Formats: sequence, structure tokens, C-alpha cells
Amino acid sequence: RKVRGKIISAMDAFGKWSFVEFHFLIFVLIVFQLQGGSPSADFLPEEKLFEVALIIKPLLSLFTFAAAVVMSLILGNICLIYQIKIDNESRKQLRKEKIFEIEQEKTKQADVHVIDNDEFKFAVTEWDFSSYHTDKHGNTFFSHRYRFTTCAVVTLCTLVGLSLICLFLAAGSPALEIDITGLVGFLVEFADQPRTYTVSVFSLAKDAMNDYAGTASIYFVAIVFLFTIAIFPMIQASMLLTMLTKSYTVPQASAQSLWHHIITAWCCVDVFVLAITLTVLELPTVAGGLVSAIEECSLVEEFMQDILYPLDLISKTDAEAACFGLGTSLKRGAYYAILAVFVLNFSNLVIGGIFHVYLHDREKILEENNREPRRHVPAHQAFLKKIGFMRLLKVQTRVIEVPKSVAYNPSASSNPMFNPDGPPPTKQVRVVVEHEKLQKVRAAKEMKLKKIDAENEYEALPHHEKLVRKLQAFFKRVDPSKVQLALPLAKEAVSRPDGMLRLNDKLMDKYGATIVLDL
Repeated sequence: RKVRGKIISAMDAFGKWSFVEFHFLIFVLIVFQLQGGSPSADFLPEEKLFEVALIIKPLLSLFTFAAAVVMSLILGNICLIYQIKIDNESRKQLRKEKIFEIEQEKTKQADVHVIDNDEFKFAVTEWDFSSYHTDKHGNTFFSHRYRFTTCAVVTLCTLVGLSLICLFLAAGSPALEIDITGLVGFLVEFADQPRTYTVSVFSLAKDAMNDYAGTASIYFVAIVFLFTIAIFPMIQASMLLTMLTKSYTVPQASAQSLWHHIITAWCCVDVFVLAITLTVLELPTVAGGLVSAIEECSLVEEFMQDILYPLDLISKTDAEAACFGLGTSLKRGAYYAILAVFVLNFSNLVIGGIFHVYLHDREKILEENNREPRRHVPAHQAFLKKIGFMRLLKVQTRVIEVPKSVAYNPSASSNPMFNPDGPPPTKQVRVVVEHEKLQKVRAAKEMKLKKIDAENEYEALPHHEKLVRKLQAFFKRVDPSKVQLALPLAKEAVSRPDGMLRLNDKLMDKYGATIVLDL
């Protein structure tokens, strides 16, 4: 099961990189959609003297490829969901069995303390984390508790906020500048069309739907492109803020962790950055490949380099490009995207790791490794403490008596500890108790449960017993010396049809108050 879980997690993490070619094809569809013609003027004929157009027609294979990538990610998410559910159920069953054993032992010691804390709500920022250490012999023992400081929380929230700002700027700002060169660029400029233009995430999706409006599947491609680069990363950043500040029960935290894994698998800002890099590197090569297939371009190249360029009618770049060429350069939107990748991935790594430790700590049973604590602070925690991101907490302990393990020896004379008629030998052990906040919420829960039990017990009593308790409570409040009269007064009230009316009349005359009991 563990090997399968690792394989599924790896597939879920690396599946999004299949979108690299998909994003590159989006750039190709938009960049190579060129149209131009002779300019309009009074001295020119109404019919166009010339017209140049370069049209890329998306075929079915593009949409089947996009659908296959999306389906593979969906199947990976489904496999991950079931794998996590299997792991959670297995871990939950083992935890329940262990809790049952510990609670039975506590019952024998007249300790009704319940150790399950699944339903209590705590935020990551208010939880006291428990740190354990495993020695060289494989023994695990409690080390210390720690909590993340306000400085750490503010820093992480600032990083997530910065990543959100960068995502907004990267989606709306120009990310790539494209310059059309060669004869096509010269003709496009001559036709009063811009030969240099920029594209952004939003403009790519918009242009794809406008330029290929007759193709129904292009809407699917544009929506997938927009969601994986802009929408899902923004949702991921919002989830990180929620994971850091919201209070959770254990089932809620487990569900939040699962949804975080799924959303992360669909965040492709880093894939988009790689696609931009490939576009800058490969787009001129793709344009050169298109030109090399046209035989007439060799004649155009000679004409432009030998005649037009020496006359200074065209630039050197146009002369070298001959028929058609593309120049690309990164704009500020690409740098915003790069910054968003680093900040968001770092925030996701840190906050996701903290939330995983938080969930693991909530599920861990303290009583398994809480005896004889030994302090051992790892290097990374010492570093976080030094920079003010972590605060080590004092641990409350108490001494309890536990049965002493004695080696079996059938001879009582050779074993002075052996006493079949006396109590078993015990020893004193120092154990770690729960942190203060958990003790408070647990005490409140236990008080609430006791109140509910008392109410249920009261409702199950016969009417005369309820009346006795009502009278006892009444006399304790108004005249404690008359508490012993509660039983005879209750018997008298129950034995007569008008007993309650007579009883309330007596109480009203003497104390100015009555009791209410529906018999």
C-alpha cells in the first residue's frame, strides 16, 4: 500500500507537466494567426493590390490531446482520493483500537479522562505542536512542545498575499512580445497593421476564442488554459491562507488536506513559465521551418538582401529573415509569473508541510510516547527559534504509578518481589500531560457531557423523585435548614390529587416562591 501511495503521489505531482506542449500549442495558434494587405488610399484602386495571410487550422488531434491530459489528471486525482481514504481508514482503525486499550486501562485506574480530540477545533496558529525523537535503538520518546510565532504567521501570510498579487499581474500583464520580420513583416507594416504585439494569459484565451470562434472545441482549450494558469493557482493561494488561519476538527483538516492536494495538481504557473521559455527558444525555429518549405523564398531572400537592403528600404533584420521570421522577448508579465512560481511554491511547501505536521500531531496518541520525556531539539527547529519563527514551550508533567514489569520466576523464595497475596509491585513514572488549551476544551466537553448525563438521569426518574430533587434544590437556595423536609413534602404532594397546589400555596405563603413540576 505504501509503494502504491508513493507512485500515485508522484503521478499526481508530475502529471501537470504534460501541459507544457499544450501551452506551447496555444502560443503557436495565436502567434501564427496573421493577416494583412495593401493599405487603403484615395489614389489606390478599391481592390487590394496584395494580401498576405498565415492561418493555423487546429485539427482534432489537438483537442483529443488536451482531453487526454485533462482525463489523465482527473484519473490521477480519483486514484489519490481513494488512496488517501484507504490510508485514513486504516490509520483511524488502528487509532481507535489503541484509544480503546488506553481508555480501558484508565478505567481500571478510576481515570475517566477521554483522550480522543478529533471533534475539537484548533487553528494551526493556536496549536501546540509535540516533538518526538527516536534514539539509535529505535525507541521514540517525547521531547518538547513548540508553537509558531506571530512573526512566522505574518511572514507566511505576506508571502501568500505577494503570490496572489503576482498571479493577478502575471495574468493581466503582457508576458511575451512578438516581432514579425522579413517580407511578411514589411507587408504587414505597409498595410498599417502592427508588426510587433504582446500577449498575456487573458489575451491568449480571449484571442483563441475570437480567432477560432467557428471551432467549438477551442472554448474547452481556452478554459483549460485559463483555469490551470490563473484560476487554480489563485484558489491554491486562498486555500493556503485558510489552512494557516482557520480552525479545524481532525476530519475537516483531513478533507482540507485532500482538496489542497487536488488543487495543487492543477496549478500550472510553473508549466506556463516553461512554455514561455520554450516559445522564446523554439518559435523562431518553427518560423524558419515554415519558410524553408517554400521554394520561392530563396528568390525573395536574394531580392531583399541584394537590392532592398542596400537601398536602405528595409532593416537588416528583415533582410536576414527573408520571407518570414519571428523575434520574441519576455515582458514584465513573464517575470511576474516567475516570481509567482517561486513565492507560491515556497509558501505551498512550507504551509503544506506545517499543515501535514499539524494533522499528524492531531491524530497522534500522546499516551503512546509520553513517559519519561527527554529534550532533544532538532537543528531546523533550533534555527527557526533563533530567527524568531518558533517558540519552545514549557511542558507540564505529572508522576503516576504504573505496574512494574517483573521477570517470571516460579520460586517465591528466590524472588523477593513475588507476593501472590499482595498487590502487584508498582513504580513511579513521570509522564507528559496535554497542553493547556486542549485541557480546557476537554474539561468543557466533559462538563457538558456530565450535564447531559445528569439531565438524562433526571428525566428517567419517577415523578416523586423529581419532586424531591426540586424541593431539595429549592430549600438549598432559600432555607438550607429545611432540606430534610423535601422527602415528606414530596410524598404528601404525590399522594393527594391537589397535592401540588397545596404544596405551592405553602411555599408561597412562607417563602414567596413556588416550584414548577409537571406531574
